[in-house]
Amino acid sequence: MRLSILALTCCLITNQALAQVYRYVDAHGNTVYTDNPPEQIDAERIQLPVINSLPAPTPSTAKTQKPTPEETDADDEAQAYRQLNLLLPNAEAIRANNGSFIVNVIIEPQLRAQHRLQLIVDGQAHGSPSNSLSLMAQNLDRGEHSIAVQVLSGDTVVQQTAAQIINVQRTHINAPSRRRTP
Repeated sequence: MRLSILALTCCLITNQALAQVYRYVDAHGNTVYTDNPPEQIDAERIQLPVINSLPAPTPSTAKTQKPTPEETDADDEAQAYRQLNLLLPNAEAIRANNGSFIVNVIIEPQLRAQHRLQLIVDGQAHGSPSNSLSLMAQNLDRGEHSIAVQVLSGDTVVQQTAAQIINVQRTHINAPSRRRTP
């Protein structure tokens, strides 16, 4: 039964002008839909309903002038992103024994081709600018840090998130669990 429904659906989707659809009952009592009727079996030809269609659009007579690449870049630079936020693992305390963790960026609309994201840690650029939405904070010391992200176009800051304060928790190098026993 499922096979016959699937076959009928496929036949209805295909173009009417390319094939006709026939229905017959096989020796096992199954209803079969096909575009090639068998020779010894009386197959019923099915009239398919007319498929909805629209006329081809007519080209408009008004000529629109496309903006130059320089104008497009200037427009893109002038438009700020609707959403630019940081998604940190835990906003208050981040447990990272090696001081490294990932900072995810939420941005809408998506990052433009000419823009890069720069991670800012304690007011200074951290790492190199990237077009990835996952930025790596590496080898941060224990304690409190401010984290932000800038959108850069070349060396120009286009937009920046508000700084978020985090506390990095690392294992102290003199912790009892790290001491070697003689």
